[in-house]
Amino acid sequence: MVIGGRITLTRIPDGNNSLSRRWGTYGYTGRLAFDEVVFEIPEAPEGISQHLFLPIQGGTLEFNSCEIRQLGTRLSHILAYVDHTSLVRLNQSTVTGPFWQVISMTAGGNVALRGSTMSGGGAGIGFAGGQEPGGLPLPRVEILEGSTLRDFSAYAVHLPNHGQVVVQDSVIRDNQLGGIYLPGTENLPWVTGTYLLQVRRSFIADNGGRLDDSGLGGLILRGSPNSVFDLGTASSPGGNTLLGRSSRRPALRIGTTTDVIVQAVGNHFNPDVRGADADGRCEGDVLVRGGEGSNYLITSGALRLAGN
Repeated sequence: MVIGGRITLTRIPDGNNSLSRRWGTYGYTGRLAFDEVVFEIPEAPEGISQHLFLPIQGGTLEFNSCEIRQLGTRLSHILAYVDHTSLVRLNQSTVTGPFWQVISMTAGGNVALRGSTMSGGGAGIGFAGGQEPGGLPLPRVEILEGSTLRDFSAYAVHLPNHGQVVVQDSVIRDNQLGGIYLPGTENLPWVTGTYLLQVRRSFIADNGGRLDDSGLGGLILRGSPNSVFDLGTASSPGGNTLLGRSSRRPALRIGTTTDVIVQAVGNHFNPDVRGADADGRCEGDVLVRGGEGSNYLITSGALRLAGN
């Protein structure tokens, strides 16, 4: 554990080849924790990528009340890779600067933010490839307790194969392609296309600001017939605020298989648009299987906005 102080790196050591640099690799149930540390990370030279931490084979990486600043403008940096056995935790910490991905999941992993902020760069939590062994639990992302992901040029969260995502009491906004992008389709054995998404009491707004229209929106949801998208149910209302920018940059962009119903009961949407009243609420028995507007765009599957 490293407690307090400032770490200002002037040069990241070379990694496995001349085109990459890596500061730390560890695993086998090891834990590396930083408490109240300020990091300043130098910009990678042209043509070089920098990957600071690589927790593998059971390793845990933890930042508690830390401030992490990536300097420069080049999108060639990753704070941490995480594999399907390992964990990354950010507690009451901030991460800013031009990271390509702040946390990059290689074939899975487990990432949790609690009271933490990520902003700027390409993506917050993304995927760097790799085949995840079959039969393992889905990779899991938790965004909790007042966390914020904003101002990324792509997505706040992007899991292309499958995964669990839990968002509670947090903010995802102003990301240029989208907020949470879950586009997977089943391609066994490695890609199940199965997602378990739960969102409660959160603010997801103004995502999809890019001029093109492909894949844009607050929550972009596809996935296999086994997927569960729970933004609120009759027995457990969501309490979220879900605001789209336009009919082509909606709060919800849904393209699930035909028998999957996205549950979004008990939320606030843009008022007077597609099932929402003047207060942005949906009342009665509202189940929709098509249509578009700033609140939702449905190309397949269904969306429950109110009722049982």
